[in-house]
Formats: sequence, structure tokens, C-alpha cells
Amino acid sequence: GILLAGHMRDLGFSGVQIGYVYATGALAALVSPLLAGWLADHVLPTQRLAGACYLACAPILAWAWRQSDFAGLWTALCLFQLLHVPTMALTNVVALHHLPDPRRIGHVRVWGTVGWVAMSWCLSLYLALWERWAPHASHLGDGLLVACLLAVVTGLYCFTLPHTPP
Repeated sequence: GILLAGHMRDLGFSGVQIGYVYATGALAALVSPLLAGWLADHVLPTQRLAGACYLACAPILAWAWRQSDFAGLWTALCLFQLLHVPTMALTNVVALHHLPDPRRIGHVRVWGTVGWVAMSWCLSLYLALWERWAPHASHLGDGLLVACLLAVVTGLYCFTLPHTPP
């Protein structure tokens, strides 16, 4: 979130435009979980649908990284959010199904947070190194490329999981 706001600021977006980009998450939260839930119940196993969503997010994130105007970035991130928002619910369903004791989901969530913090530290180190090498060049948008790579890894991993019945 913070890297993206800084990236948009560096591109010259206004505060209102930055707000519109962040609003794409709320728009997606209204629509996409309903469709994803229906698809998981009737068309694809949950983990396969999550994997497909992650893999579809990857090229969109790469495209978003290349955008420098508001309309292009807003469109890319709106498409990304439409595909990414349902993955949160889908992956929770898969985790709850495969945990021997579903009451331990909190332990799984803690490690997700630890992973998020570790990735944030890695990105901070990356940005600090770039700040030393090229102090006047912004690399905040590179977080979109990192997210692209993580989407590919996560998407492929989802396809290795055992079948989760609806």
C-alpha cells in the first residue's frame, strides 16, 4: 500500500486520483467474491480457482508496473483487484479444509503476517540500495514486479495442493 501510494505520487497523481486507485479494492470486494464463490462451488476446485486467479494477476501486475498515466494504472489495478480480492477467501477455505484442527487457523495467519513483514523488510532493503546507487530515481513501483513474481509462485503452488471438495 505505502509503496504504491509513493509510486503514484512520484508519477504525479493527485490525492484524489490515488484515492480512486485504492477504491478499486472496495469495488472488487462488492463483486468478485460472489462470482468466485459460485465458480468454486460449481466449476473449479477452490485451490485451482485461487491458483488461476493468482496466475491471471501476474501479467496484470507487470502491465501495471509499466503504466505512468492515471487511466492505465487505474484500469490495471481494478482488474488486479477483481482477481485478487477473492483469493483471500478462497485460500482461507483451502487452509481450513486441510488443517487437522481448524481452530488453529490463527497460527497459520500469524505466519502469513510474519511473511508479509519479511517481504516488507526485503523491499525496504532493495529500495535503500537503489537510493544509494541512484538517489534521484524512484523504484517504488518495483513493488508491482515483486508482487507479479509472488503471484506466479503462489499460483503455481495452488495447483500442487490436493483437491478441496466444495
